[in-house]
Amino acid sequence: MIGKGQLVMKIFDNITDIVRDDLKDTIQRSSKVSIAAACFSMYAYKELKSQLEQIEEFRFIFTSPTFVQERAEKQRREFYIPRLRRETSLYGTEFEIKLRNGELEAMK
Repeated sequence: MIGKGQLVMKIFDNITDIVRDDLKDTIQRSSKVSIAAACFSMYAYKELKSQLEQIEEFRFIFTSPTFVQERAEKQRREFYIPRLRRETSLYGTEFEIKLRNGELEAMK
């Protein structure tokens, strides 16, 4: 952040040092603000709207490729489902099959 002709640089973890709180305290009318971060949400803007509307200049530098689509190579994936397990799941568990077979024999 630049304020009154001086450069003040800070690193925030957003746990003990909250960016929003510092910006609210630091930003003054006609300030020039530069921020380097991975993102700046509409919720952050809402929290700082009154301060940001008074500044002279605001620069935001994205530290990660936010708007770049990665062209990662697709990987072919294969899954093996054992036949025995697949078939028993269609008919029920081993106990259910024995139970049904016993009921069918009793009905004869």
